[in-house]
Amino acid sequence: MSHDVIMPALGMAQDSGILVSWSKQPGDAIAVGDALFEVETDKATMEVEAQHSGFLTNVVANAGDEVPVGQVIAVIAGHRTRWRLRRCRRMMRFQRARRLLCQHLE
Repeated sequence: MSHDVIMPALGMAQDSGILVSWSKQPGDAIAVGDALFEVETDKATMEVEAQHSGFLTNVVANAGDEVPVGQVIAVIAGHRTRWRLRRCRRMMRFQRARRLLCQHLE
């Protein structure tokens, strides 16, 4: 089972936060309570912990990005193999598209 990682509201009037840095990389094993990322608000920089165990995948926000509260910024997948399979399929689609483009340009 996978779980969305969202940008948390760390203050009552907070609309967005700046993702300062990721503590884990895509594919890393995650345990409940592990530090995932740091968020900067107008008042402080705070570390956000994982609420689920699994593997970090589908990271869509980078360090320095301003992210609205509640937006999904990554997924914690239950199985690493599923993540690898999706990544492999994505790479295969990219390679196929690149090959078709090269044939068209020749």
